Amino acid sequence: MFLLAAVIFAFQPSVLAGDKNLQNRAVEVRALILHDLKEENSLREVNMLDALVGQFAHRIEISPRRDFDLDRLDEFSHIIYFGEVKKRLPKKFTRAVDTYGGSFFAIGYNAERLGDRFTFIRMGEGYVLLSHLNYLSPEVVEPLASFHMACNIKLRRRAETLASATSKGGTEVPFIVRRGDNFYCSARDTLNPVGKIITEAFNSFFNQEEPRLVGYLRLEDVHPNTDPILLKEQARYLAKKGIPYMVTVIPAYIHGDTEYHLSHAPRLVKVLQYMQANGASIVLHGYRHQYRDDETGEGFEFWDVEYDRPVYQESTARVLTEEDFSSGDDYLDFIKEGEAFERAYIKSALRKGIEELVAYRLYPVAFEAPHYAMSQRGYKVVSEHFNAYVGSLQLTDDTWKVSSAPLTESRPAFLHGMTVYPETLGYVDENLRSDPFRLIERTANRNKGYTKAYLSVFYHPYLGIDGLKRIVGILEGIDGLEWLDLKEEDLAVEMGEIKITTRDGGIIVDKPFIASEFEKDVFLKSSVKWFALIIFGGPYLAFILTALFRRRSSSQGSAVT
Repeated sequence: MFLLAAVIFAFQPSVLAGDKNLQNRAVEVRALILHDLKEENSLREVNMLDALVGQFAHRIEISPRRDFDLDRLDEFSHIIYFGEVKKRLPKKFTRAVDTYGGSFFAIGYNAERLGDRFTFIRMGEGYVLLSHLNYLSPEVVEPLASFHMACNIKLRRRAETLASATSKGGTEVPFIVRRGDNFYCSARDTLNPVGKIITEAFNSFFNQEEPRLVGYLRLEDVHPNTDPILLKEQARYLAKKGIPYMVTVIPAYIHGDTEYHLSHAPRLVKVLQYMQANGASIVLHGYRHQYRDDETGEGFEFWDVEYDRPVYQESTARVLTEEDFSSGDDYLDFIKEGEAFERAYIKSALRKGIEELVAYRLYPVAFEAPHYAMSQRGYKVVSEHFNAYVGSLQLTDDTWKVSSAPLTESRPAFLHGMTVYPETLGYVDENLRSDPFRLIERTANRNKGYTKAYLSVFYHPYLGIDGLKRIVGILEGIDGLEWLDLKEEDLAVEMGEIKITTRDGGIIVDKPFIASEFEKDVFLKSSVKWFALIIFGGPYLAFILTALFRRRSSSQGSAVT
């Protein structure tokens, strides 16, 4: 009975207590994104704009301008139009925009063709090269890595300049302007830092201007070969500071012929359980964080980085490219089969990752793709099991190298209901020639100037406790910073019969007694351990107790004599 009670207790559904999340998303904002874009860049630009709008809107619909039914405009409270290329806009569209009763935000070309709304703008010839972006209130300056091309505009009527820019010649030019409910930005793309400046203007556009600075810390790439002593030291430090944080866990470690699982790392499992009970939220960081022969933590898992494409084949198969097919139709058939393989491959990794963690009473509440690399189909698969994603976002299926993150948490349409909790400050890169901590601090000082911003960073535990203390010191030095605790968010994870949710700052786990083969294996090993303790330890314990009793009786007899 003792054995059965002990094992059942170990696998009971768990509730970990905490505080209630008080933040509520806006539920009334209905945003429409219309665009005229270059086809080769459309996915990148659309997804970035989607992520920017997703910081404010509950419902987002995206459409090429030419395909949208203009009779539906009044279904939306806000419209964002992005003209990456010059187009002649039909009069029917212009008239519809004129009669639309909501707020309108235009970016790029064609604003002067949007009817009476933007008569305060005159579009000049050519473009201007910009070196800096300057938001005027609050005062934020964003340097551009290289000269940025923007539309050449002049103001014909009185308008409020929200953001200006410094041109290559040192002249200050308008960048974001406003007249009433009509906003215009001269940008020709929306990637950061342009996206950050647009986000600041969106605070006014969506009338959501309450200040908020959020910090989060992520301990990254924890796997079965991680040093548990080093990790425990950092966990105790953060627990003593009372700082909530994330720990991204990779359940399987593979390097060459070496393969470790959590079953090979009982001390690490205990440390992770301690972390989960003392401020940490577990984030599933892939299953093995490698695809071909790279070491876990170094390789990509959900992107074929050698060929810069989604994972279409087994890692051991001969790689097939378009040149291997005699016709375009045959290659398209291969891609279709590859997409089906990719879906099954990602789903299998998620299943194994969740099940293996849960078998050790570790409960993931969010997901992060290794190196932030994942196709758009991959996000759809993840969204079927998680409603929270952590980190940066890959914006196109053309290459993993185009990724970005919004300034605050966002629910873009291309994440299919997932909320992204963005990483905005980078990480401590020990390979940098300059001081990586200074770089993080400079970025944090820029971000803290925005009305709403995340100041979020990840840190590799193998770098030691001193570096972690420096990161915490940087974040704690920012006035008004509130720490993000994922357990205070409304999160949900589901895989088969396993359901994990967060509520009131705690984790609730709903699952069968044995939910997977991993858990069955842990149960059997635990049963054998307890059985051996009872069978072999019982007689030994009885012998000791008998000896002690006899000794005590003998002592009492001597005392009476």
